[in-house]
Amino acid sequence: MKRICGILAFSVLAVAGAQAAPVKLTGPQIGKLLSGTVLYGLNKQHPTAQAFKANGATYFTDGTQEKQGGWKVAGDKYCSVWPPSEAWTCFDVLRDGPVVRFVSPKGESNDLSLVK
Repeated sequence: MKRICGILAFSVLAVAGAQAAPVKLTGPQIGKLLSGTVLYGLNKQHPTAQAFKANGATYFTDGTQEKQGGWKVAGDKYCSVWPPSEAWTCFDVLRDGPVVRFVSPKGESNDLSLVK
């Protein structure tokens, strides 16, 4: 009996200690996740928020500035444009629980959260 309890305890600890790796999202998953959502983060110690509207508008604020841009899904990537630029930039999107990671074409990443 002690041996079974020890095995069960070890199994529970092993599962609890294991962390899932971020999962790369597909285009449909990105659209479903972002549409109507607000993500939160930090930028130079300022709290940030970015809202993704179903109509393709996106709004960003960090307490010092507010910007309005556009967003869309192209293939399996999230793409955004921020005027005055007319150039769209596309990012891979990964998710790990409440954390949403955007990875730029240069490999730079930015983590935002579904939780404020």
